[in-house]
Amino acid sequence: MFAPSLAIGRVVHYRSHGSADGLHPPACVAADITAVGAWLTTNTTEHGDGLRTLDQHWDNEACALAVRNPNGLFFAAPCAHDESGEPGTWHWPLTCGHIPTAPRPTEDLTHA
Repeated sequence: MFAPSLAIGRVVHYRSHGSADGLHPPACVAADITAVGAWLTTNTTEHGDGLRTLDQHWDNEACALAVRNPNGLFFAAPCAHDESGEPGTWHWPLTCGHIPTAPRPTEDLTHA
């Protein structure tokens, strides 16, 4: 399978988390890579008194992203690479086949 090279400025897809109430499901949106490689936290241990230990590892495919939402920009860092599209991760845009689209409203909004 072809894997594009990571570089600052490349366009990728960010999978949003969606809203907690489920009104807005997770969706893919465009994002620009602003940094390549990052420390990812795999475990957090609380020790009390505000102290905690973080278990981290360096991930060459983790990126900082400038995410282009329909409602504005936000920055996501660090953001892990996951081609299965887990929420809060990035993946390469599809180049053929099914193109994801935004869900359509279930009610007629033209007469509201």
